[in-house]
Amino acid sequence: MKNLIDKAVTGLVVALLAGLALAAGATRRDYGERNFAFINGMARTPALKAQNVAPGFGDGDTLREPVAGTIPRGVTPMVFKDTVDDRQNAGRRLKNPLAATRMNLDRGREVYANFCLHCHGPLGQGDGLVAQRAPLGMSLLGTQTRKRPDGELFHIITYGRLYMPPHGGMIRAEDRWAAILFVRELQGDGYQSGEAVETEASASPQPAGGPAW
Repeated sequence: MKNLIDKAVTGLVVALLAGLALAAGATRRDYGERNFAFINGMARTPALKAQNVAPGFGDGDTLREPVAGTIPRGVTPMVFKDTVDDRQNAGRRLKNPLAATRMNLDRGREVYANFCLHCHGPLGQGDGLVAQRAPLGMSLLGTQTRKRPDGELFHIITYGRLYMPPHGGMIRAEDRWAAILFVRELQGDGYQSGEAVETEASASPQPAGGPAW
């Protein structure tokens, strides 16, 4: 009796395996396509909207601060703090790593149009739409701004100053330097001359050297 049961079970298993083999051959699966996914909750977790409550955190905040001491991949940390002394130190120590090429100036113009024009105006005269509604002295052509070194302007763009909010989290470092080149062009401090601006054929968007903070 036991032998009969064993034979029956073995036969059933063989039949099932044969059936599966036939089914697999009949479907002619394309191995270039993805497998059917099931029970994939860990692979595709539910997305949370930025302002919604996050049930997995005690404070309920969806937007999380980066872990202290961590640096985003590919980003060189800003070694200067948001203080007056460090702003002045940045002016003395930081030099614009971008050459005043036509390509870099064009990139600076694009960055300026996206992030600066609404306050400082198309020509840096402080007559943007925001300035027209809140006259706060936003001109970039004044003597004080002209005298600020590039490194100090970079610090101000990064951390903000007075009514200007910080833009370090919105504009990558190289684009901040490019915007400074364009501001100098608006100020007419020599960047418009044929000697300072290379032709498009010889222009390069790459840094000319120095720190890329």
